[in-house]
Amino acid sequence: MFLMVMKFFENISIGSKSNILLIVLLACHSTLYAHPFLWKATGDNNFYLLGTIHLPDPRVTEIPDEVEQALKESASFYAELDLSESNAMMIKQSMWLPGKNTLHDYLPSELKDDIGEYLKQINPALNVEFFAEQKIWVLAITLTVLEQQLKYPGQAALDAVLFDRVIAMGLSTGGLETIEEQLTVFDSMTENQQITF
Repeated sequence: MFLMVMKFFENISIGSKSNILLIVLLACHSTLYAHPFLWKATGDNNFYLLGTIHLPDPRVTEIPDEVEQALKESASFYAELDLSESNAMMIKQSMWLPGKNTLHDYLPSELKDDIGEYLKQINPALNVEFFAEQKIWVLAITLTVLEQQLKYPGQAALDAVLFDRVIAMGLSTGGLETIEEQLTVFDSMTENQQITF
C-alpha cells in the first residue's frame, strides 16, 4: 500500500500534492474530535476499529468518550505496531545509517538546501546536521511531524497515548504488523525512492 501511494505521488505535480494533502487534513480536522473514526463490527464477538493520526496535538490525543467506552468494553487492544518498550527501542535503533555514512553522502545539494531552509522556518536553531546520521526515509517522516513535535514537546502521538492507556487498564496488547514488517517497507525502498519520499 505504501509503495502504491508513493508511485501515485511521484506522478502528480507539487501543487496537486499540496491540494490533496490539504483536503485530507481539512476533512480529518473537521470531524476528528466531534466524531472519531470509530467503527463497531458485531457478531459472535464485537470488534472496534479506530482510525488514528500520528500527531502529538492535544486536539488529536485527547481520547473521546466514545473511544473510552469502547476500550472499557474490550479485552484486548491491537495497534498498528506493538508499542511496548522493547519494540520502541528496536524502532529507535533502526533509524540510523550504517557505519560512518551521513545524509550528506546521499542527498542532492539542492534538496539539502531546501531541507535546511524548511528547518530554519520551523526553528532558526535547526539545520540538517541534527538529522545527519538518520536514514533518508526517517528524515522524510520526521519532517512531516517535526513542527507538531516542537509545538508540543514531550507529548506522545495518539497511538502511544492509547497504548499506555490500555496497558494501565490491564488489556492484553499486540500489533497488527511486526516492527520488522513495517521497517522492511521503508528499508527496501531504493535510495532514489527515499529521496523522492
